[in-house]
Amino acid sequence: MTARSTPEQTLELTAFVPFRLNRLADGVSQHLAVIYRKRFGLDIPQWRVMATVGSKHGCTAQYIAASTRMHKSRVSRAIGELEARALIERASSGEDRRQRQVR
Repeated sequence: MTARSTPEQTLELTAFVPFRLNRLADGVSQHLAVIYRKRFGLDIPQWRVMATVGSKHGCTAQYIAASTRMHKSRVSRAIGELEARALIERASSGEDRRQRQVR
């Protein structure tokens, strides 16, 4: 609390719903990360890429980044790691050769 704020203006962070939802989501994600690592040898970004590609075969890295809300550099890194393990592949798009489809 600052000299200017009143008790009514002070934000109680643990009662702030977005904060609590974020903590809950992070806790679930960390718990599942242990399972993904042990069972499949995947980290969270790799799992998200695999899940997205599995639900929309032939999507772009841009689509994956938008749908998973991951930064495009992290998506690109995860795609490269998965491609090196032969779990996915990249191919040129038939409509636009500049785009690469992830399968």
